[in-house]
Amino acid sequence: VLSSVLTSSHDNNDDYLNQLRNQFSQIQNNFQETLNKIQQHKSYVPIETTTDKVDSNVKK
Repeated sequence: VLSSVLTSSHDNNDDYLNQLRNQFSQIQNNFQETLNKIQQHKSYVPIETTTDKVDSNVKK
């Protein structure tokens, strides 16, 4: 009985780990897709310019 309990809990751990791995890889995929979309749409202003504008406004 003990061995069956141990193996079943071990199986559950494996299932749990597999679920975590799957979720993690889904998150990675979503993140990558989002990055790709951002890069496709970038008519973006570099950060330095933006902060420079802000700085010059503050100095005035």
